[in-house]
Amino acid sequence: MTALISAHSYLGDLQELEGRTPLLEPGSTYQLPMLPVDDALVCPGDFFPLRINDPRLRQIVSKAMQAPLPLSRLIALIMTNHREEPFHFGGAHLSFSTIACTVEIIKQSADGQTLLTQGRQKCEIDFQNSPQPLDFQRISMHVIPDTLPRPLPFSADPNQAAFPRFVYRSVDAVTLAKTARNLFIEKFSIGCTPHGEGEGERSTSTRKVDICEGSDPIQLSYWLVGNLPFNPSQRRSLFQEESVIDRLSKEIDLIKEMESIYCRDCGLCIAGIDALIEMNDEGVGGHYVNSHGALHDMLSLKNARARIVSEPEIDNSWFPGYAWQIAYCPGCREHLGWYFTSVDDTQGNPNGERREAIRGLVGRREGDGNYLPDSFFGLRTAALDNKLRSNSWVVAMGENFQRRFIEGTSDEDEEEEGSEEWETDTGSDDLLNE
Repeated sequence: MTALISAHSYLGDLQELEGRTPLLEPGSTYQLPMLPVDDALVCPGDFFPLRINDPRLRQIVSKAMQAPLPLSRLIALIMTNHREEPFHFGGAHLSFSTIACTVEIIKQSADGQTLLTQGRQKCEIDFQNSPQPLDFQRISMHVIPDTLPRPLPFSADPNQAAFPRFVYRSVDAVTLAKTARNLFIEKFSIGCTPHGEGEGERSTSTRKVDICEGSDPIQLSYWLVGNLPFNPSQRRSLFQEESVIDRLSKEIDLIKEMESIYCRDCGLCIAGIDALIEMNDEGVGGHYVNSHGALHDMLSLKNARARIVSEPEIDNSWFPGYAWQIAYCPGCREHLGWYFTSVDDTQGNPNGERREAIRGLVGRREGDGNYLPDSFFGLRTAALDNKLRSNSWVVAMGENFQRRFIEGTSDEDEEEEGSEEWETDTGSDDLLNE
């Protein structure tokens, strides 16, 4: 199950491209094609799917495929955000940070419209020195050095050290990585409880242990960005940190403060942080693209406070063996994400054989000790926050007042209509494209 999901099997048959493009020289400047992605952040090491439906974007991909080494198959992905002041390009209103990430195309469909890429290096886009007028097929970018600082000499004579040993530990990348790993294991119960079993019987994510026990603090610092409920502003800030020491230090401080997950718009408490669950072997988080090309960064949770509005759909499911429904915030109707339930009927489904093979594992222990849940939530990181803003209760009270006195509904009325406290909203495929 986890291998199918991490390989993005929902993308269909992709051809794996031979060889790997070497890393670019840190500190050097290159010209690369660039793709803007909305509300999605890719870090070095992440697997990132793309569906290229726009002919103009296909030209960008074609440019990358035809480039000579060391630029062959490389694209700079940059995060756009409609909530910020827009940047005008080609009649479109875009806004994006100047910090991006290069990705390498590692798999491609026969028609070249579906891609699987992997994050390689952090870079800074130089719009001022890019060819004018701006052309996304040739954007100047500077490769940001991302190296591990030299370890500090803890074994030095304390009488000769300039500062106490705990001061050195606070600025040592390896020590900070161990602290972040221990906090992660202590704070989050990653895994899920099989159907019908007690709450106390949870499994620990094997991928979590593998990545956290790794000797590379840089890799861990980026992995935490995509696998914890950081809000979009925090994710961008952590990604843009120049030093791995600063990034790990901020992540440690944020992890210590995390207790619950909230709706970013109205501040309603959606779930506790212990609801996080691993649904692929890359971790709790992941990048997903639908049939329309819309990208979503998601976190998996075993339960959440949300509402359901439609019947389950098995077509275009990101998780083989599961049907999806749309999840909305019960406080403000913000689109939180999706609710996934295991399915029994594979008739008419092109992935029916895969679902049939997986279905028998739902609720059972896999060889690595993990469980596959009967249901779970996939929530958009763009809709989540990990702290209650000072004015969130005002927004939530206003929404509640509108439902009760303007729309003439109440919580009791909603329960009678069949929406429970911990369930999701569903909708059409158009909503999946939001």
